[in-house]
Amino acid sequence: MCEFVSWIETPGKRGPVILFLSAEALATPKGLEIAPDDRLGHGAIRQYYGLAQDEGTNHECVDFSSPSNFPAEIVRALKRGEFRGLGTPKGLLSAATWAEYQQIRQTALAEYEQTRQPAYAEYERVRQPALAEYQQACQPAYAEYQRADRNAFWDLWAVPANRSPAWGKKAKGIT
Repeated sequence: MCEFVSWIETPGKRGPVILFLSAEALATPKGLEIAPDDRLGHGAIRQYYGLAQDEGTNHECVDFSSPSNFPAEIVRALKRGEFRGLGTPKGLLSAATWAEYQQIRQTALAEYEQTRQPAYAEYERVRQPALAEYQQACQPAYAEYQRADRNAFWDLWAVPANRSPAWGKKAKGIT
């Protein structure tokens, strides 16, 4: 799985070209065609820009402690906010601001849990009886399947010509 931030470097007439996906690019019709679970990866970049698998060099970096870890194009995009909504990398905020962000994050998570927990409890309340009904309905059919499966196997085995050569008519100890 590719990490935020990923980019592909391709050769260009005036030097390397850095290709990456911004939030704006992902909001375009072409960007919306990319599978949600691959929106930050090299496959998404290749799909968006129409690159072949062997075209360009994949890069990614998760160390946001210094802008020198990234190409200038990525640094500019970060500073302009072009990655808004795509990640929350540690290292971009000061320590005090990171602590403030963590508080905001915890508050939002607590609000989410207040909604999720009763919804999940309701789901479980409905799921348990539905699962029991499903199992009750399927159990006789599964038992019949197992009986038919095992009988078919042993009926075939009963014919010596059907046996593996190691277990054929001339196998040691078999009459």
